[in-house]
Amino acid sequence: MVEPHAGTMVRTISRRGILACGGTLMTCSLSGCLGSSGPDLAANEYPPGTSETGVTEPQTLLDATATALGKQGYDVSLVGPHTSESRYRSSLSSAEQRRTVTHPDQTIDIYVTEGKAYAEVDGTGDPEYGRETLGKSFEQVHASNGNLGMAFGGGKLLSANVISKLRASHSVRGILSFARFEPSEVTERDGRSVLEFTLKEVTASEFDTDGNNVSGSLSVDFDGVVRHAEVTVTEQADGDTRTTRHNNFRIRTQGDVSVSMPDWVTEEFDP
Repeated sequence: MVEPHAGTMVRTISRRGILACGGTLMTCSLSGCLGSSGPDLAANEYPPGTSETGVTEPQTLLDATATALGKQGYDVSLVGPHTSESRYRSSLSSAEQRRTVTHPDQTIDIYVTEGKAYAEVDGTGDPEYGRETLGKSFEQVHASNGNLGMAFGGGKLLSANVISKLRASHSVRGILSFARFEPSEVTERDGRSVLEFTLKEVTASEFDTDGNNVSGSLSVDFDGVVRHAEVTVTEQADGDTRTTRHNNFRIRTQGDVSVSMPDWVTEEFDP
C-alpha cells in the first residue's frame, strides 16, 4: 500500500546575514555537537517559525510549505525509511501529475491526466496495469486533498499526495520532531534566498541502538517554506558502517514543471 505561478513575498535581508559564515553539512553523535555562530540577522529577518535559536514553530513551516506547493507546480523528491527516492511531479499549466514511489521490492508509477489515473505496479519484472476515472478535479488532485484510491488487481491501490505526506513521520514533520537545527548562513537555492540550518542534536529515544552517528541539514526560505530537510543515521559495528535511517525531503522545482506521459500508458491504454 502506498501512503498517501503565484507571487511570493519578498523580504530584504541584510548583507551581514548573507556574508555571515560558510556553514556545511554537520555530523555529530546523538549526544549533540557544537554549532556555528549563526547568521548575523536581525530578529525580524528570520523566516516565520524560526529564530536565532532554530525552529520554534514547526507547524508554521508545515503550513507554509503545503500552501506554496498547492499554489504552484512542483517537483518534489522524498526518501523514507522503507523507500528509495520517490518523485512527485505536478503541473497546473498542463493538468498532469506523476507519482513514482519506489520500495525495495516494488515500484508504483501513477500518471494523472484528463480526469483519469493510470497505474503501473512492478514487483517481479512483469508489471500490472490499471486505469480509473477520477471523481475530482485536477486542482484537487494537485492539492492537499489529492489522495487517490484505485481498484487494482482485486484490491485497492492507495496513493497519498505529497502535500499530505509533509505530515508523515518520515517526512518534514517527522524530521522536525526528532532533529534540532540551528541557523548557519543565508544562501540561494533555486533562485530563492534561503536560511540554511545545521544539525545540532537528535532525540536519542527515536533510535533503536546506541553509538549511532547522524548528519543532517535544513533549508527554509524567507516565506517559511521548507526547501530541503534531511537526516541520515549511520551505525558502526565490527568495522563496518551502514545506514540505518535516511529521511530526505527536497523541493527540486517549484513553478513551471514539465510532466510527460510515460511510454507504458501509450503502450497499454492508447489514450
